[in-house]
This record gives sequence, C-alpha cells and structure tokens, in this order.
Amino acid sequence: MADEDRFVASIGPLYNVTLVVVGVSFTAVAWHNGLEIILTTLATFTKYGTYFYSLIVAALGILCFQSAVFCMIFAPDSNGYGVIAAVDVGWICMVTGQSMVLWSRLHLICHSHWKLRGVLVMIVTNAIVFHGSQTVCSLLAVQDQAINPEYMPFVYAEKISLCFFFAQEVTISGLYIWETAKHLRLASTVRAGSKYRRMRNLLLANVAILALDICLISLEFASLWGVWCTFKGFAYSIKLKIEFAILNQLRDTFTQSIRTSHAGTDRFYRSPSSADQSRASHPDAARNYDQVALTRLGTQTECDQASVRDSNVTDFGNPEGIVKTVNYTVRHQDHGRGEKLEERSICERPPSPSSSEMQFASKGV
Repeated sequence: MADEDRFVASIGPLYNVTLVVVGVSFTAVAWHNGLEIILTTLATFTKYGTYFYSLIVAALGILCFQSAVFCMIFAPDSNGYGVIAAVDVGWICMVTGQSMVLWSRLHLICHSHWKLRGVLVMIVTNAIVFHGSQTVCSLLAVQDQAINPEYMPFVYAEKISLCFFFAQEVTISGLYIWETAKHLRLASTVRAGSKYRRMRNLLLANVAILALDICLISLEFASLWGVWCTFKGFAYSIKLKIEFAILNQLRDTFTQSIRTSHAGTDRFYRSPSSADQSRASHPDAARNYDQVALTRLGTQTECDQASVRDSNVTDFGNPEGIVKTVNYTVRHQDHGRGEKLEERSICERPPSPSSSEMQFASKGV
C-alpha cells in the first residue's frame, strides 16, 4: 500500500498506469514533432521572415511547455513557481506563435489589407488580454510548490482563454478556406485535377485542426487535468506539422500559377524585330494573316476586311502603300514614383488615302 501511495504521489494527477503511458506517449510525440520542425526549418529556409521566426517560436514553445508539464507531473518536488512560469511561457509561444504562422502566409491568398490587419490585431489583442490574465491566475494558483487545479480564478481564466483561442483559430482557418476556394475558382492556369486535390487537402487539414481543438476543449471541460496537460503539447505539435505541410503546398501552388502565367505571356508576345522581318519577306502571307486575325477577333466590320483584301500592296516598305491606322496605346500608371503617363502610337506615318480609316470617313462610318 505504501509503494502504491508513493507511486500515486510521484505521478501527480495521473492516477493509473494507463494514464502514465498515455501521458509519456503524448510527451514523446510532442518532443519529436517540435525538434523535427526546428531542424527542418533551419535546414531548408534561406530567407528569414515572419513565417520562419513564427515556426521557430511555436516549435520552441511546444518543447518548453511539454518539458515543464513533464516536470510538473513526474517531478513534483521541483520549484512550483519556476515550473508554472515555464508552462506559461511555453503556452504563449505555442498558441500565439502558431497563429502567427497562419497569418504570415495569409497574404498569399488574401489581398485585402483590412482583413490582414484585422487578423493581426485579433491575434495581438487576444495574446495580451487572455495570456496576461491566464498567467497571473496560474501563478496565484500555486500552493505548496504545486498548482491547485481547483483554484476558481484559474479555472475560469483557463476555460475562457481556451474558448477564445479556439474561436481565433477557427476564424483564421475559415478565412483560408474561403479565400483559397475563391482564388482557385478563378485561377485558370491551375489544372482541374491539381485544383481539387489541393482544395481537398486544405479542407482535410482544417478539419483535422478543428477536431484537435474540439478534443482540447472537451478535455478541459471534463476536468481531466493530467491527460489534458500532456495532450495540449501533443495536439499543438500535430497542428503545427499539418500547417507547415499545407502552407508550403499552398505556396508552391501559387508559385506554380505565377510561373505558368508568365510562361503564357511570353508565348503570346513576339519580338517586334522577328515580326517585322516576317512581314517584309512574306507580304502576301502577312496580308492573309491580317485577314484571319480580323475574322477571329470579330472586332472589325466586313467593310474593314474588304479593304484589306482589295489592297494591292506587295511591299510593306512602300510608303505609298496601305498603312493601318489602328493605334496601340501603352499606358504606364503612376504608382507614386513620379512617373508620367506615356502614350505612343506604333504607327508614326500618316494614313494613306486608301487606308481603311479614310474609306470609313468617306462613307460616314
């Protein structure tokens, strides 16, 4: 009986062997995931921005939180205030850092400045209000070098903060789903199979994150203190791995779309020198090409096509020949850099009397 009492006292809130095994398993998985994310991030990233630092902070928070919880449960003789302070620091880095991971990649699909600013304000406000109150209450709950889970201010602060953080993550995940679906419906450069596969992966990832958050809240309100403490680090490590994978896939999706769009633009435009040489060496083919282009575009009238067909020009370099008078204007918008609008016509020679414009003018068109 004495050995059993010592065993129960040494494991704190875990009251049987099954809970001890579960708690140790959760801790081991959380440590593994946290270390893996840190090493992968340091090995693969070449640019250090908000996304990089948010990943590092969130992963370090998982390691700090889970290690402090492990000491709190399996080393009850440790300094209570030091352990609880480490738990609070790890919790802050783990929760807010993970939200910043999502926010740092939100600009890929959401181009609304007020939405991006609103999400950032929500994250910072929740961190200040709820992390601050929860930290104060947890330190006040320390009694006899151990935290008292029945201290009512701590209980209320824990439940309220967890609900608000759950709502925060649901809001960010919902914004990801909405903006990604809207963007991929309009992105014609992405193949249909690839589009639906990525949408399915994004939906499944957010469903998995939502399921883990529901488990956290359920364990909190069921007052399973020991299992809940070890499960928090495990759940956030799984969520961080899912977010890391899906956000990298999302970045690759939009990078591929941009590259495909640029490649299509390069194929559409030809260099002026090659076009001029082709027209000069093959005037008849150039004239036929103009007729086909006018017919396909459907932007010219039959009279315009007839004027092109009836022309007797055999040399595009002849100044007496027909000169098209369609003006192409290139406008450069001023984006605050002091640039002036520029308009320039490709054709600088005056229209000939036999041009299509003169024919239309004589007919009153």
